[in-house]
Amino acid sequence: MTDAAGGLVMTCRGGEAWMADRWRIQCQAAADKVVSAEEAAAFISPGDRVGMSGFTGSGHPKAVPAALIGRAADAARRGDHFAVSVWTVSTAPELSGGLAAVDGIDLRMPYQSDPVTRAKINAGLLGYVDVHTWRRWPQEDSSGILMSRSSR
Repeated sequence: MTDAAGGLVMTCRGGEAWMADRWRIQCQAAADKVVSAEEAAAFISPGDRVGMSGFTGSGHPKAVPAALIGRAADAARRGDHFAVSVWTVSTAPELSGGLAAVDGIDLRMPYQSDPVTRAKINAGLLGYVDVHTWRRWPQEDSSGILMSRSSR
């Protein structure tokens, strides 16, 4: 399905986002790799470092974070722990706040502005590293500070 401008539209059906049209993907090999949000989230394991784009409501991902939130909530109901490190400057409540609400984040960096995430950081329940995105990551990362997984 396309919008009035001919752009690709993500449609939500039964809580699952799916691509209604792949006409913009000209390489068939790439088009064949398009999967649902749930399938994409299944590639992510507990403890993984996950980077997501977006700094505003129009640019941040919505479907994959929702699928991760579902996985973390399901794990909590089973008495398991499913959490990832989130490396993004995205300010989306569906990303940081949603994952933090279900204890789905162990480490958040380099920036955050979500009240749920902030409360967990201040309570010592969620690790946070506030680094300047472009100047400090390479130095910190090469020293191994950011590569070690946070512990609860």
